[in-house]
Amino acid sequence: MTRIHLLRACALSILTALLLGITHVAVAAEVPYPIASTIDLAGGSVVDIAVDDVTGTAYVIRYQSDSLSSPASQKSSLMIIEDQSVTAVIPIDGGANNVAVDSSTHIAYVTSQARKMVSVIQGNAVRQTIFVEKTPESIAVDSETHTVYVARGDYGYDLLLINDGKLTGTIPLTSAVPREVVVDSSAHTVYVLADTGIHSFVNGEVKPVIRLDNAFYVNGLALDPLQHRLLFASAQDLFQLKDGVQTKTPVTFPGSEPVSELTFDPNTGTLFFTYPVPFENEWGFEVGAVKDGRVQLMGHIDPDYMVLAVDPVHDTVLVGQKGKLLILDNKWIETKPHQGRDADGFADVLARDGAGNLWLYPGNGKGGWLPQSRVGTGWNVMSELTGPGDFNGDTFADVLARDTTGNLWLYPGNGKGGWLPQSRVGTGWNVMSELTGPGDFNGDTFADVLARDTTGNLWLYPGNGKGGWLPQSRVGSGWNAMSQLTGPGDFNGDTFADVLARDTTGNLWLYPGNGKGGWLPQIRVGSGWNAMSQLTGPGDFNGDGSADVLARDTTGNLWIYPGNGKGGWLPQTRIGSGWNAMNPIL
Repeated sequence: MTRIHLLRACALSILTALLLGITHVAVAAEVPYPIASTIDLAGGSVVDIAVDDVTGTAYVIRYQSDSLSSPASQKSSLMIIEDQSVTAVIPIDGGANNVAVDSSTHIAYVTSQARKMVSVIQGNAVRQTIFVEKTPESIAVDSETHTVYVARGDYGYDLLLINDGKLTGTIPLTSAVPREVVVDSSAHTVYVLADTGIHSFVNGEVKPVIRLDNAFYVNGLALDPLQHRLLFASAQDLFQLKDGVQTKTPVTFPGSEPVSELTFDPNTGTLFFTYPVPFENEWGFEVGAVKDGRVQLMGHIDPDYMVLAVDPVHDTVLVGQKGKLLILDNKWIETKPHQGRDADGFADVLARDGAGNLWLYPGNGKGGWLPQSRVGTGWNVMSELTGPGDFNGDTFADVLARDTTGNLWLYPGNGKGGWLPQSRVGTGWNVMSELTGPGDFNGDTFADVLARDTTGNLWLYPGNGKGGWLPQSRVGSGWNAMSQLTGPGDFNGDTFADVLARDTTGNLWLYPGNGKGGWLPQIRVGSGWNAMSQLTGPGDFNGDGSADVLARDTTGNLWIYPGNGKGGWLPQTRIGSGWNAMNPIL
């Protein structure tokens, strides 16, 4: 993306905020990625980055000034970075704006809008200067054919071809101003983003323009070379273009502003992005990542525009800022889901007493308790309670409760140990003899419910992440041989939600989920559990990172059975007495 388009993205965000009266933007929880190192660029602003996919050498365009205005008067340079050290600084005339590198020949190409030229960089010097007659908006290179593609503006838009340092042809662009060009070298496909759509050329053949309804809000392209697809963001939605077909993906970006830049890491299958957010009296950019439909925020690093590039050789992400270059580890950070029903993040327990009062017993994160509090009365009108986790997508733990007429109610937690207004989410649930919330059982990232009917069939009711349902499916039969079910979360450490079930003889069985709404082979993980009158899986109750089980014996003692993260146990500990007054415990 050129600096002009970065400015436009930020300007659009400011305009939107002013029109809507937005003074701040709430975003999802951030996951700080490890910063491997910081490279000092001696001030100025980073405008663009390209990385040689073979050597890992980074080419960084830097303006000497912090301002992006008046490119013609800017003193710019190309900084070459090898092994996280600046090895060369090459002055570039006329305010350089884009850089591309041929990973086969290791030659870099730098455009200068004000001078209407392309500088050819070989080694640590400018080998050639090519005048391109019109304003170069963007540049890319095919690393197999070594053809350089320059998207040009001014008085008729086109794509200029350069081979062996010579202008060898042009392809007219029938759309509006070209903004970005991307090349899939192995497929010899060129994509050009313009203000009304995406042009594509396969082996030199011109394909029909893909019209975009909101092309003006598309500010970045990213190539996935593994699947030969082009990824682009329009407002808060992620789209892909493959084989000439445009498809909207299920991914929704956070915030309320258009995504401004994308880059794809083929080693990890991760898409990295930036989007503008307001910070006090200025605007800055958040950095985020998308993988397997999940979105993580890497954090706001500096109140300045940002440019990104992936270094697949060193498994890092380069983030350009004012006067420096951050090197981030590209490893996806697996986060633990938010636990508990209050704001401390520790696993908690809810229990109903004989009078119908509902009590919150907050865990202290070490296998013990903080002071309990009453969080409800009249809950004895409910015949079944279960804690599915975050059922409505607001990140807070919720409760599902079935009343005696068979209605199922969602009681959303407020994240502070209290409730938001309840809503009815089903009827006819009195045909179910047991409900349990295993977490995300089918792998779509949303909390689900497992329900056993009176004939012993086990049904998966997938949540839609918004407090409702997707179509149910039967996932087992013969489950009436089990006297109790509980969903501890991931009990065996394979990242998938599991179920623990006690049979009528007291054996405890682990039914590992396969992450797709089905099962892996069950394993017996205990015997003699008929001495327990209640089982519940609160999550990680002792803070060691593994899912645990709480069990009440027939005398009212409450025991923690810590999981070892491998489908087995660590030594149990008694953590309470007098719990026979409570039913259920969840």
